[in-house]
Amino acid sequence: MHNKELLYKARQICVIPSEYQLEIEDYSEDGSRAIFAWKHPDEEEMGIWIELDGNGHLLDLTKDKSTAEVHHNLFNQEDLKNKALQFVEIHYPGAVNKFMEEHVHKIDENLRLSYIQIELDLPLPFTGFYI
Repeated sequence: MHNKELLYKARQICVIPSEYQLEIEDYSEDGSRAIFAWKHPDEEEMGIWIELDGNGHLLDLTKDKSTAEVHHNLFNQEDLKNKALQFVEIHYPGAVNKFMEEHVHKIDENLRLSYIQIELDLPLPFTGFYI
């Protein structure tokens, strides 16, 4: 992907507040990775870090705790679940249909969705994913 496409893809991964400024935009010479970091202009500890591979797949997403606290009440549980599943479908098309929902529960202020692969009506150990 071209650099502009990678930046566009990174901006689609999570909500980046309008007041945040792009502070780091770094691309590897061989095109295998791209790193983007946004920071709040007045609050040094508030920021978002996104790392993508050369095809635009997410490798790392880090939101500082203070950034997460600002936005944790934007969506209800069902909206968060739908947004998470959309994320999976964008990065791993068809994955949601190959796995069965195992758990949906909140840990502190975070929502955790767990999916597992089922064969012959039995869960397969060490398969699946969580968000």
